[in-house]
Amino acid sequence: TVYVEHYGGTPNYLSTVQGYDVPGSGILPPLTLCNLSARYQFTPQIEASFAVDNVFDTGPPVDHSYPGTAGDYSLPAYDVLDYNIYGRTFFIEANYHFGK
Repeated sequence: TVYVEHYGGTPNYLSTVQGYDVPGSGILPPLTLCNLSARYQFTPQIEASFAVDNVFDTGPPVDHSYPGTAGDYSLPAYDVLDYNIYGRTFFIEANYHFGK
């Protein structure tokens, strides 16, 4: 399965707290993520699946108006309420079905 998520542009932090009339407020660019998953059934009882979220390791758009929460300004600036920091993630799963 190929799954594509597209997030439209969102207001930057300054726009959400002080409105669009303030210098520096605006809209952040859109974000598109691609996810892949596959499943294989070896026998009627045994199957395995593999998934990759954020295949291209796309980061969130940088928001220079976001002050951050930890006070560490060396970290990328983005709104943690809109985006996550996980980047590319891998999942492996195996299932064994007991009984008939």
